[in-house]
Amino acid sequence: MKKNISPSNNLKNLNLIINSDTYKLAHEDIGLLSRNEMRGVRMLLEITKPDLILEENKILSTIIIFGGASITEE
Repeated sequence: MKKNISPSNNLKNLNLIINSDTYKLAHEDIGLLSRNEMRGVRMLLEITKPDLILEENKILSTIIIFGGASITEE
C-alpha cells in the first residue's frame, strides 16, 4: 500500500534535514570542531592562521617578547 505524502510534509522534512547538524559543512559545525577528536585540526588552524597573515604581508621575521604584570592592592 502506497502512503500519500503531502507537500507540506515534504517541506517540513526538507527543512528538518537542511537545519540538521549532520547537514552542516564541517567548517561551519562548531559542535564538530569542539570535539576532543578535532584538537589536532584546531591546533593546525591556530598555527596556520598567523603564518598565512605574516606571509601575505611579506613579514619575514618577528620578535616575541614574553613578560608579565602583577596587580597589587595598595
